[in-house]
Amino acid sequence: MAQSMETGMTATSTNRSLYSVANEDDQKKSKARIELLEKKIRAKDQLFEDALSSTVAGACGCGSG
Repeated sequence: MAQSMETGMTATSTNRSLYSVANEDDQKKSKARIELLEKKIRAKDQLFEDALSSTVAGACGCGSG
């Protein structure tokens, strides 16, 4: 009976360790994905700002002709 309890406790510890490693791996993947998405958002924001500023500059030039 003692052997069975010890084996069960070891299995539980192993499962917790595996879960912890898997959870850490998921967190790392999530952080990397968030960083990538943030970079994409910043790039699109910059494109939008560039397009907006060139449109405003073009619109200002049209009225003077």
